[in-house]
Amino acid sequence: MTEHYRSNGKLLLTGEYLVLDGAKSLCIPTKKGQSFSVEATANNQIDWISKDVDDQIWFKASFDLSLNLLSSTDQPIAKKLVHILINAFDLSESTPSASSIVTALEFKRDWGLGSSSTLLNNIAQWLKIDPFDLHFKVSNGSGYDIANASNSTPLLYKIGRPPQIEVTNYNPSFSDQLFFVHLNNKQVSEKAVMNYSLLKSAIDIDKCCDEATNLTHAFLSSGSKNELDEVIEKHEFLLSNILQQESIHEVLFSNYKDGTIKSLGAWGGDFVLVTGNSSSPQYFKDKGFETVIPFNEMIL
Repeated sequence: MTEHYRSNGKLLLTGEYLVLDGAKSLCIPTKKGQSFSVEATANNQIDWISKDVDDQIWFKASFDLSLNLLSSTDQPIAKKLVHILINAFDLSESTPSASSIVTALEFKRDWGLGSSSTLLNNIAQWLKIDPFDLHFKVSNGSGYDIANASNSTPLLYKIGRPPQIEVTNYNPSFSDQLFFVHLNNKQVSEKAVMNYSLLKSAIDIDKCCDEATNLTHAFLSSGSKNELDEVIEKHEFLLSNILQQESIHEVLFSNYKDGTIKSLGAWGGDFVLVTGNSSSPQYFKDKGFETVIPFNEMIL
């Protein structure tokens, strides 16, 4: 018998970086996520296959039942997977059994919608453990992505053990003026978090977290695109000062005048949120950014 599991992808709309230090942040699950199937076998090992959105195998590995690596197509990925599995089985207080495991992404690997968090949540479902316990054992992230993986509504998230998770609603009347644009670049979240950790010692972190929390509430209550534009610009200014980086709007799209642009998660990669109008998608495509997804097509 084959067991099947699935988790939602994620996007962090407010509070990036500062969510790590207690800012209340708005995060939303995405329609696309990752599935996970497990079938018992008799070959005395664990065989692992990871497939991409096109159903092509991008990673394979085999482990013995002590989770020693027998073979793999990518050693660094295999070592990370072993680390996750060892911690997961420790938390479950169970022992590995012979099985064939297949994971399948529903989005492109470079989209940054949570290939790691959906995997962790799927493993947690399979082994019947708390996904946050597993997350905090193997990751330096806030855990908001784990919250999105198993929830089908927008959430207000505050880090903690356990985290504070508040179901909310975000369905703005002007959603047809909102788009997600992929920057053709995949950021490594762990490196971005490490860089932020080095920079935050120079700021009043509590004050910045309070400001980010206030901006989260302002983001939620914005009743028009113009109101949201003002909130986004304040949010980008806050993070720009902390990270000592210019905003994506300034760096890549300085002549974009139909709205504004907000980084999501690690600055410089993955998706950005864009406010604009019906001609906005073509502006970004003309700039070489072909992946432009309307708000309502992205969120669950």
